[in-house]
Amino acid sequence: MNKWTMRSAALLTTGILAAGLTACGGDDKAQGTTEDKAATQSYERMAPAPEPNADDIAIKPGGGTANISAGARGFHVKCVQWGVNAFVNPNIKVDGIFGAQTTKSVKKYQGENGLGRDGVVGPKTGAKLKRQIADVRHNLIRMGETEAAKPYAKWMSNCNGQLPG
Repeated sequence: MNKWTMRSAALLTTGILAAGLTACGGDDKAQGTTEDKAATQSYERMAPAPEPNADDIAIKPGGGTANISAGARGFHVKCVQWGVNAFVNPNIKVDGIFGAQTTKSVKKYQGENGLGRDGVVGPKTGAKLKRQIADVRHNLIRMGETEAAKPYAKWMSNCNGQLPG
């Protein structure tokens, strides 16, 4: 299994768990199965979540409520890029510049998640991204993969307020 099929398996597991079921059909309190742990291996290789510097924190366009789209620059764009990279292949450079590749990846993410494919991170896309990152973090912790969950927890801490939704 390559890292993208493992990500898909982990996302499927997360979706099943969100529906109140377990992937192995067992007790909700059961430890993660071998298959669950294999499905999360790619998450262990995720790059560290973006870290804001003092200027990033001071410049928070729209207080996290404004749409983020092509031409935008800043820490909030790094948050979008890292978040989308967690779910879309190919990965894009996390450089804080919302250019053509970021627009393309956001559209792909939107299409794969039943959202309008406009390439703009508005309230629906932002909320979906936040929810998915939180779900993956929760699932990894549930399976005992606390190290793999750390980048997601850091993203939630640094980026939740940067995205609309």
